[in-house]
Amino acid sequence: MSKRELHVGVVGVGARGFGLVRDAMCGREGIHIEALCDPCLENLQRTADAVKEVNGNTPALFTDYQELLKLDSIDTVVVCSTWETHIPVALAAMKAGKAVGCEVGGAFSLEACWDLVRTHEETGMPIMLLENCCYGRDEL
Repeated sequence: MSKRELHVGVVGVGARGFGLVRDAMCGREGIHIEALCDPCLENLQRTADAVKEVNGNTPALFTDYQELLKLDSIDTVVVCSTWETHIPVALAAMKAGKAVGCEVGGAFSLEACWDLVRTHEETGMPIMLLENCCYGRDEL
């Protein structure tokens, strides 16, 4: 059985995005962090430095997620941007032919949730909400 390699772009590398890149993606076999996007240049540089230190490559850097989505080398986009931008970024990524992992909160309205469903059905691109705390002691 051959292993699948993921070529990842990350949109939003502030506190949450930086932590996901550094702690969950860097150094993992089969994950290639190809590009990073954030409007804050300091966040971009800090995260790019972490990728370079652990993985040895310097990802492409963008301040506009639409530019990141144009990269043919990316097949997956992880969305860690502000809550208000999760849906537009996720929709654009699916429409660009990219699978999506999206931090929660996923949406601000029921209609936005349906937009995710409809776009998934139209494009066939997978989307997963990256909830990490559903069944902890406090939640139950």
